[in-house]
Amino acid sequence: MNRIYGGLVPKMVLAIAFILAPMFAHSQGSGIEDIEQAVVNAQTKADHERLAAHYEEEAKRLEKKSEDNRKLAKVYAKETDVYPLKRSYTVQHYQDLARLYKEAAKIKQALAKLQRELAMEVEQED
Repeated sequence: MNRIYGGLVPKMVLAIAFILAPMFAHSQGSGIEDIEQAVVNAQTKADHERLAAHYEEEAKRLEKKSEDNRKLAKVYAKETDVYPLKRSYTVQHYQDLARLYKEAAKIKQALAKLQRELAMEVEQED
């Protein structure tokens, strides 16, 4: 019994730390509070660059979440003596989350690239 809880408790604490860490992370960020308004009102090069920076920050945040979930999948995959069936489902869920966050990060990078291109176009029009 002690063997099960002895290995599981530290891993659960680690898992909870990974999940809660982004909530407590402090970031100055791009300063965009209302993304919808920022998109609607974007007219200048600076507006588009600010949006690009926002999307790049989001991509980094999503990449971090992807990596965190990938690590959690590995943690659960190493657990061999506790509920193997549930463990395999948990591993799969974390792997799926890692993949989805990675895909979302790529989309945010594409949006950032688009905003940089729009910034260049606005600059050429001036």
